[in-house]
Amino acid sequence: MILGLILWACKGEAPVDDSGPPSGDSAPDVDCGAAHRRGGLDVVRFCEGSFEMGTASGGEIHERPVRDVLVYAFDLAVHETTVAEYALCVDSGVCSPVANPDDIPARCNWDKPDRDDHPMNCVNFEMASTFCAFVGGRLPSEAEWEYAARSEGQPPLYPWGDEEPSCDRAVMPDTCGAEGTWPVCSKPLGNTAQGLCDFSGNAFEWTQDWFHEDYTGAPATSIAWEEPVGTFRVLRGGGIGSDEDYRNRNRTFHEPDFSYSGMGFRCGFWG
Repeated sequence: MILGLILWACKGEAPVDDSGPPSGDSAPDVDCGAAHRRGGLDVVRFCEGSFEMGTASGGEIHERPVRDVLVYAFDLAVHETTVAEYALCVDSGVCSPVANPDDIPARCNWDKPDRDDHPMNCVNFEMASTFCAFVGGRLPSEAEWEYAARSEGQPPLYPWGDEEPSCDRAVMPDTCGAEGTWPVCSKPLGNTAQGLCDFSGNAFEWTQDWFHEDYTGAPATSIAWEEPVGTFRVLRGGGIGSDEDYRNRNRTFHEPDFSYSGMGFRCGFWG
């Protein structure tokens, strides 16, 4: 386990050119779209493809200009990392259970009864990154996240299609999410075509990328945008306690050390 963390740390920052993905652990031989287990997590295989990332008109300036992105093969967790999954890393002594021991809001799921199947929330960027490294993976890039949330880059506005968000499809603030998160995958009508859940609602999800004001100069591949270094990291998906748009192209951002009850994550792996 410690060796795995050392190897992960030695990889350094991901390149931003299009020469190919960094080498990683050997991926299992599975079909495109197949669900399987990896690093102790339920994941789905996305094979190499391409899509137009962003929004052509409307939306925010952050989502433009639209660009063609080559997506390298990757695996992505079916759901946001749960409290029970995260606890294995805490028990090993690798992960921290809380970002700030002096501030544990009531809606943070750690160490609360009957929350094992809820998203591990109230996590900052480092906590999310450390867990993904612990299971042999990494945080997904922003391009990978959008590609998966759009069912391999399809046009609809939301993971489930173009219908407006509702509590039938997502755990939303001030309605079904007013009291906090729900167990992961509680809203199957909101799933993607590949069966991944909670891309909209429940918790925001950290990605590996630094935030930039728009996509000018962004990588032409699904490698995370790590250079130049920014001030904020990108989060996707919308979460409780926020009125951020739930569209699958929408982007938001925070300082890497920030956390609150609407922040979670899911892990990815090189395919």
